[in-house]
Amino acid sequence: MTTETLPPSMTLPTDAEQTSPAMPTESVESAASFADLGVDARVVATLARMGIETPTLIQARGIPPLLAGRDVVGQSRTGSGKTIAYGLPLVERM
Repeated sequence: MTTETLPPSMTLPTDAEQTSPAMPTESVESAASFADLGVDARVVATLARMGIETPTLIQARGIPPLLAGRDVVGQSRTGSGKTIAYGLPLVERM
């Protein structure tokens, strides 16, 4: 069965259909810095040396509850910073 024969409810959305004004993909609501999220100054300095200074949306929303020890489920596009969002709190706890 090809996608031409699938009912619309079973087909994947195109890139244009996936982008929605209700779900921003940029750092629209992000914090000013990782320090604002409660990240240790040594980690902030390391991120800055790597050229990472402003958290993305997934990072701004995910890091604070993870630092507080809460469970988080997040979904974001490839390249949006999910690895840092989930990994940074792990480094903080070491």
